[in-house]
Amino acid sequence: MPLPPGPKLPPAIQLFQFLRRPLEFFEDAAAKYGDPFTIRLMGFPPIVLFSGPENLKEIFSKSPEDLVAGEANVVQKPFLGENSVLLLDGPAHKRARFLLAPPLRGERMMEYGEQMIALTNDSIDGWPVGSEFPLMTKLQDVRLQVVLHTQFGMDDPGVREHAKKLLHEAIDRGMAPGMYLPFVQKALGERSPWAKFQRAKTAVDEMMLAFVKERRAKGTA
Repeated sequence: MPLPPGPKLPPAIQLFQFLRRPLEFFEDAAAKYGDPFTIRLMGFPPIVLFSGPENLKEIFSKSPEDLVAGEANVVQKPFLGENSVLLLDGPAHKRARFLLAPPLRGERMMEYGEQMIALTNDSIDGWPVGSEFPLMTKLQDVRLQVVLHTQFGMDDPGVREHAKKLLHEAIDRGMAPGMYLPFVQKALGERSPWAKFQRAKTAVDEMMLAFVKERRAKGTA
């Protein structure tokens, strides 16, 4: 089956353009080739991108047997771990979703909604007035506050702030340009980008495991 058309530039140049200006790269390709279009990045198989509502509706209505999401997300494995629900397919994915589902139903979701509103309002109250600021950073902060408070039960603001700092460090290093490239994912010395990300990720893992161990000791997890 032929792939949709896309940029004809060599994969190395497409990769450079993607790393340098990702949004503009996608917008230019969509404007020239329509929806969907195919890009070819050095080190990766061809990637087909969709944006039209009808195409997206068809994709999300397909059965897991037709579209294997976990296999397609394998590029995320170094960041999420091999047992992330985003990387699983078939029975393993179904079991992971079953374990995650109970806290996301009924009255619990209503309670989460109230907590989300309160945390968002608290964050907005601290936003600067009369001057520009990076909105993305503020929204990421709200997201982490919500996840840490509602999903992990970090009620103590000081504990949340420490966890949030470690998570921001890991996320920022993991999202640095080029970090998804296999040849970048090598710890070439302590100061290499991958080594710094691994240290930040380890700090998050250790913090989370210590928190869970503490909660279990108190009988609250």
